[in-house]
Order: sequence, then C-alpha cells, then structure tokens
Amino acid sequence: MHTGVPQPAPLSSAAKPAKSFRSRARMGPGRRRKGFVLRTSNDARAERRRQMGQRRGRISAAQLRTKLRLTQLRRHALAEATVDTQRVYVTLWTAPRDEQGGKVGARWKARGLAVLQFDKSEPALDIMNPIVISKLRSWMARGSVVALFESPTCTSWSVASCRPNLRSNACPWGLSDLTWKCQAKVDLGNQEGRIALGFLEHSYQCDVPAALSPQDHG
Repeated sequence: MHTGVPQPAPLSSAAKPAKSFRSRARMGPGRRRKGFVLRTSNDARAERRRQMGQRRGRISAAQLRTKLRLTQLRRHALAEATVDTQRVYVTLWTAPRDEQGGKVGARWKARGLAVLQFDKSEPALDIMNPIVISKLRSWMARGSVVALFESPTCTSWSVASCRPNLRSNACPWGLSDLTWKCQAKVDLGNQEGRIALGFLEHSYQCDVPAALSPQDHG
C-alpha cells in the first residue's frame, strides 16, 4: 500500500558495514589480546617481572639466599646448644675478638646456649642489611630470641677513640663543621645508632631483654 512516504532502498551486500573483529591468529603469539603490544626482548620482560615483583612485595634471589642462610645459621646454633635448644641469644656488631660483645657471646656459649653473633663475617650476619633486620625482628616477635646485646662501632661515638671529637652533648648526631672523611664516619655511626635504637624499641615491645654497650659521648 502506497502511503506517500518514500521507503529507504535496501542495502546491497557490498554496502553493508563490515564486522570489526580481531582474530587471535592475526594478533599472533607476541601480542596481547587487548591492544597491539609487540613481543619484547627477554631482558625487558625480566625487568618488567622484577618491577612487578617489587610492587607485590617479592624479594630478589640474593635476598632469598640471605634469608635461607640466616635460617641455616640459626639451626646450626640451636644444634650446638645444650641448655635451650629452641631459642637463640643474639649479639649485634660483635665478634669473638671484641672486648665487650665478644665476651658476652663467649660466656653465653660457655653455658651451652645458642648464640648468633652478627659480626659482618658474611652477608647473612650483616645487621645493616634490611633483610637481616626484618628476619631478626620477626624472630623477636614470635619469641625465638631470649636476649639481645648490642655493641655498635665506637669509632665515631666514643670520645676516647675519636680525635678530634665528632659529637657533643649538644650535637649527638654529629658536629656541623666536619671534614668529608669525618662526616662519612659520623654517617656510618648514625646509621648503626638508629638501627640499635630501633632494636631496643622492638625488644621492649616484644618483651625481650636487651642491653646496649655504653658509649661515652663526651
């Protein structure tokens, strides 16, 4: 029935709009499903995975080796103990030759206790390493550490071993007019001091007895 309104002409097969789609075969194995990201090199993919791992809180292979080695050293110390074979006694910045920390660790060992001495003899015993700090703090939190003794390096803290003086009661973190060599020594001492204070605070929170080797600040 003719109504006077012109009807649109039917579209031919050539005039119909083509369907827009992307086949997986055309995208290829090197492209993502969404977008056209070309295949990158192995180094770029490894770097991207490393960055993603850091954002997700993952650790590197070297950090993992440090944690495993530290756990191995702890088990070895517990195996040698004869009194308490479940918990360890810890000394920081100490070695057997040290006058104070070495004597403390030696006396603990003489009583048959498990002792871990962080003397920087290897990466797993370097208390300046953040991975080692985190691991030791976790041991303290779960009650695996009986006592803690800290003896930071006194080369920049003690007046007896520093000439000229690097600190004072008014400036305990270092004087302002130091040479670059003295300033480097102060910076290292400050880093150790802050770590030592952090462990003292953490030991108080975890109810772990702790002691700090006295230093004369002048």
